[in-house]
Amino acid sequence: MFWPVNLAVFYPHPETGCQHGKSLWLWPFSLALRASGYSCEGRAIFITGWFWYLGMLVPVIGLVQVGWQGHADRYTYLPQIGLYIAGSWALADLSVSWRPRRMVLGAAALFVIGALSCGAWIQASYWRDSETLFTHALAVTKNNDVAENNLGIIFLQKGQLDEAISRLQAAIDLRPENGPAHDNLAKAFLQKGRWRRRWFTIVNSWK
Repeated sequence: MFWPVNLAVFYPHPETGCQHGKSLWLWPFSLALRASGYSCEGRAIFITGWFWYLGMLVPVIGLVQVGWQGHADRYTYLPQIGLYIAGSWALADLSVSWRPRRMVLGAAALFVIGALSCGAWIQASYWRDSETLFTHALAVTKNNDVAENNLGIIFLQKGQLDEAISRLQAAIDLRPENGPAHDNLAKAFLQKGRWRRRWFTIVNSWK
């Protein structure tokens, strides 16, 4: 929400329990946000925004794990609306005494919109094709067997069998229970064997 970089189409689940180090910094922010909300005049709208965030987040917070992903960017779209409501209302109340209020807030809004538009343009460029998308996912995540498997499929479809085998084997090494990667690796080995037999047939026909 605040720093949308290193986003990926798929984030592998860490499978090591809760990552407390990444979540501890959110508690001071959460307390400060609630304190500013209770001190502003529009408490009702602030509280509405805060509970909107919490309510919309509960179904996707991971209490019941669905799929292999650790989290997903799309899960934050609707919950964030509540934070935007709460934050905007709190900022409007806190800035009442500012003399150049309209100028400052207008300039800040233009800067934020411009920065996020630039970020969105960069992020959208990774979606121009599947190879770029999953290569980027590997660059910004760790132990991403799903991205490795999907790249393997792409190379398999292109006939780049050695590269496909390398990617698919990497996916299996990361997650041995990744059934689709095993299937795709078998297809890659099968295709490579067929090409070898065809090549030997052609060479023998020349002799």
